Amino acid sequence: MSKEFNELIAQLEDCGCESPECDCGQNCQCEEVLDRLFGLLDYEITDADAARLVKHSANCPTCESRIEEEIVFRKVIRRGCCGESAPESLRMKITRITMR
Repeated sequence: MSKEFNELIAQLEDCGCESPECDCGQNCQCEEVLDRLFGLLDYEITDADAARLVKHSANCPTCESRIEEEIVFRKVIRRGCCGESAPESLRMKITRITMR
């Protein structure tokens, strides 16, 4: 497991999943994890839903692997997008073209 996955689990441990009202793990399907993967990683879903999905993923090698893959993919994209700035001459050409 990656550090990010462990951090995600740690952030959600205090979500109250042990309460009798919570149905964590009972209704969570792999399809739901995959459908809501971006919302989960972007913190765009409720803590209760995130906890339920993470709990499922911690016990499902397929979902855990998919989450790990997305985390690695995002790291690679961030690393590739944060490199050098375009040369000033190129930026000026692009500005001129877009201003036409």
